[in-house]
Formats: sequence, C-alpha cells, structure tokens
Amino acid sequence: MLSKKWSKIVSKLDFAFQPIVNVKSGNLYAVEALLRNVTEAGGFYSIFNLFDEAYSDGVLYQLDLELRYIAIKKFSELNISNMFIKKLVKYKKIFKIVQKSYTQKRINKMVLYRLLIALK
Repeated sequence: MLSKKWSKIVSKLDFAFQPIVNVKSGNLYAVEALLRNVTEAGGFYSIFNLFDEAYSDGVLYQLDLELRYIAIKKFSELNISNMFIKKLVKYKKIFKIVQKSYTQKRINKMVLYRLLIALK
C-alpha cells in the first residue's frame, strides 16, 4: 500500500501509449506505456528522479505495481479503431482478471508482475 504522499503523486501521473509496429507487415506488435506528468505530479525533473525517490522511500516495488495496473487499466479503456480486435479483447479480458484479483487482494504480487510482463 502506498503512502499518502505517493498516492497523491500517482493520482497526478498519466500515460501516453506508443504503438510498436512490425515494419514488414505494418501490424501492431505491441504498445509501450510512457509515463507522463512527472514534473507536475511531484516536482521531479525526470522519470529517473521519480523512481530514485521511490527507491529512497522504500516504495519502488509498490509504485511499479501500481503504475503497471494503471497503465493496463487506461489502455483497456481505449477505443482504438485501427487496432486488431483480438488483441484489444485479450487485453480487456486480462485486465478484468487482474482488476478483480487486485481489488480483492487475492493476487500474489509476483504473479501480478509476471502477468503484466507477459502482456508485451
């Protein structure tokens, strides 16, 4: 569980999504989540400063999990017309499983971490 300080910072952060496209086929290969608003969220000069302070405060692991959760949630809510429907459905199904387990505190953090890594 993040402290009030970090919860406030996280609430002000945002993500931009960068598609990764196969140059031969033109098909979407993956989507990269890019963290935004770090200066506005906590006065950090860069993303590196944000993670350095989280490490110093002993919350880097919790912050990492929370940011992954938020990125997947935001991505699952996007309505992207040029994206493969199968991929979008896959992400939405995975997000529903993660969301249910995460909110009910039934998911092992390492399982969540592995699941989120597998999304790429």
